[in-house]
Amino acid sequence: MNRKISPHEEQAIDAMLAELHGRPAPDLSQQILRQLRETPSQGDLCAESLTSSGSLRVEVGATRRRAVAEKPTALVSWRNAPWKIATAIAAALLLMVWMGRDSTSVDTSLTAQDSNRTHSLGGEPGRTPLLHELAHNNTAATTPVTAPDSNVTSKSVERKPLKGIPLAMKSSSEDPLDDIEQLKNEQPKIQAPVIKVPSIAPENRKAVTLVAKEIDTNLHDYWSSLGIQAAQEADVAEIAERISSVLGTEVPEQAIESATAFQSFLAKPEIARGAAQKFMNVVTDGGFQKLDPESQTSLLSELASCFGSEQPFDETLASWISGDGPNSLHWYSANAIDGIHPLARRFATLTMNVDVRCIKCHDSVIESRGTQSEYWAFAGLLERSVNRKNKKVLSVATDRASDDLVFFETLDGRQKVVEPGVPAGWIAGSGDTAAMDLKQWSQRVLGSRELARGVVNSMWRMIHGRPLRGSVVDLSTPPHTESLGSLERRLVDDLIDSRFNLARTLALIVSTSTTRRSVPVALRADQIAMSSQADIDHGNMLVGAFAAAAPQHASLPVSKRVQFANRSVGVSLDAIQKETLLLAQTLDTTVSKTKSNSPGDAVTARADITIEQFPGKAVAPPVQWLTLIDELDEKVNHLAYLVPMQKVPKPVNEVVEKMVAEKNSEPLILHRVWWMIHP
Repeated sequence: MNRKISPHEEQAIDAMLAELHGRPAPDLSQQILRQLRETPSQGDLCAESLTSSGSLRVEVGATRRRAVAEKPTALVSWRNAPWKIATAIAAALLLMVWMGRDSTSVDTSLTAQDSNRTHSLGGEPGRTPLLHELAHNNTAATTPVTAPDSNVTSKSVERKPLKGIPLAMKSSSEDPLDDIEQLKNEQPKIQAPVIKVPSIAPENRKAVTLVAKEIDTNLHDYWSSLGIQAAQEADVAEIAERISSVLGTEVPEQAIESATAFQSFLAKPEIARGAAQKFMNVVTDGGFQKLDPESQTSLLSELASCFGSEQPFDETLASWISGDGPNSLHWYSANAIDGIHPLARRFATLTMNVDVRCIKCHDSVIESRGTQSEYWAFAGLLERSVNRKNKKVLSVATDRASDDLVFFETLDGRQKVVEPGVPAGWIAGSGDTAAMDLKQWSQRVLGSRELARGVVNSMWRMIHGRPLRGSVVDLSTPPHTESLGSLERRLVDDLIDSRFNLARTLALIVSTSTTRRSVPVALRADQIAMSSQADIDHGNMLVGAFAAAAPQHASLPVSKRVQFANRSVGVSLDAIQKETLLLAQTLDTTVSKTKSNSPGDAVTARADITIEQFPGKAVAPPVQWLTLIDELDEKVNHLAYLVPMQKVPKPVNEVVEKMVAEKNSEPLILHRVWWMIHP
């Protein structure tokens, strides 16, 4: 072993080290050979241990093999040299890896102090650069180990996370991605706290005009996917008159030229207040009008700031739900004016975009979202948290008011029990847990996508009379395609990015191509009596797909509609159409003689007053899911539940019995029932 290594052997060692580290390695041949000469033979095992002083002792035993040499004279003295060199290299690499794992405090640039510290660790000057590099590239150790140093204590050494590619300490799978996924699964899963979704900074948001163009593109794609041609654009004066009727205030033609113009128009305090009042009437189903004037004024003042300025609506609504806001009791009273169950239905629609009308009695049959137990858990939470008396909410319990369970009855008569709370699947940020009180629920409302969907669809209903994407059980739900879903997502994303700016969303909806469509000729008041049924059906189809404007109808009470239907049973279709036209003329005369008290009343008086055409024939039920129900009485009951009504009014049942006696078809009976009772 006293013979010097040949140049070829030295070159081979350098090549192996360069391949291992990806860069030219330092010359460690002398250190390796010296370590090899000083290491005694210990059999066929290779072990390493730490001495009491902390230095590394490597014990190597080489398996003696017969080697073939180029020169026979060198066979005796060099037959074991290659194997010893290989084992020496392995021992040196093992030493360097161990030293690299423990030297996490070494800086990226080697200084004189670093060199001294490396010498104190037992290394040699020639080994310092390699050890220094490994200290920053090795990530196999999860907990850094401080190397023994008389000058540096464990507390003084800053433990920095190691960087680089970790060493494979165990057998790896064939696919490296499987190892990565396994490492992810081994990490402890901690449920993230519920936080508000961050909104985009105002300077980074898309311009409202650009978003309006994208929405129009989605609308035209939607009509193309249905294979329909949208109705022609209406005159600007007609559009302004229609929007004025919706908002109850005079809207100039300049305000509807673009989304930017309408958003500036909403900045006026009186206009923002009018929009807030219309929105409040829509989401409370008219319950807002039944509040006392003082409560109305206070509630409107706070909501108007969400339309006239950039006050985030989600924060305002969360304060109402939690009971902390000054108008919280007014908000609850407006929604619970007719009971806890209507309160649950309205809250679920606006805040989570969930239709609970059917799941009150049974699990959702058509849609997968919603079960009877989820409904009763939600209704039970509201019933225990809201103290209501004489159609007025007296107090709201922010924290959990009671731990009592909720019992409800299934369709087959069984009694089931559920814990009160907002179901986890109804709102984002819940994980696998339900919101157990109003405070938790209000926190999850902040910035939620479900709230944004509820607001977008409620505001679309405010302008166009029905949601953009309603429940499949609705009779007026538009045909769904991916383009319609993209349109809804675009509005929802923009509402979240703008921090729930209601004025911006309302301006986008008003500026859509749907708002600019005209009423189909076959559905106009002066043409409907002379139009064929095919033209009327085509016009209704365009209206149903938001490709045409719906004609304005006079709002008749149920009693007047039932009276008209009772007279029309058994008469000819021509007589029904003539009587419908006659009734419309009578209403027009009555309204014209009525003194207008507001700009909205004046607009209504100038418009052509018509009533919705009484169905004369039908070949299919109003909605196909009614075919799942066997009895006609149950089908009529389910139509009433959609209004929603607790039960069918007695005069309506009398008209149904009369139509059955006249042997009218079942689809026609159902269409006429809906004509009588729908809101």
